[in-house]
Amino acid sequence: MGSVRLTERHVGHDPPTTPEVDAIRAEVTRILDQVDAAVPVRGARTMVAVAGTSTTFQAIDLDLDRYDPDRIHRSRLTRSAAEGVLERLAEMTTAERAELPVMAPGREDVIVAGGVILVEVMRRWGFEEAVVSESDILDGLALELLG
Repeated sequence: MGSVRLTERHVGHDPPTTPEVDAIRAEVTRILDQVDAAVPVRGARTMVAVAGTSTTFQAIDLDLDRYDPDRIHRSRLTRSAAEGVLERLAEMTTAERAELPVMAPGREDVIVAGGVILVEVMRRWGFEEAVVSESDILDGLALELLG
């Protein structure tokens, strides 16, 4: 599952239509059903959100005038804030999203699908907030290799 793949499969309008966002949500739900069956996620107490979607959502929610990793790293993004950012971004065109000062170039066209993933994960497993991290799984793998 990824925002690029979901966008390519389901989005044909700019901004995406409600049925297109619903189609993304339906596919995410199907994939999360598979995750639920294979991984004991329900036992998790803390959600750590990594990568560009979560950090961008947090920057938007914080209303930053520039991307500031020090303000974002280890901050907390509530589910209601993530839902609000998703709603706002889904109503904007790709060009409007690109104009946001915290939007990384190349993310403006796939951020809605990424936001659906983020919000649906939070909803599925009942996370009211997520710790947002500038580090991602590759950083963890590198640290693990270093021992």
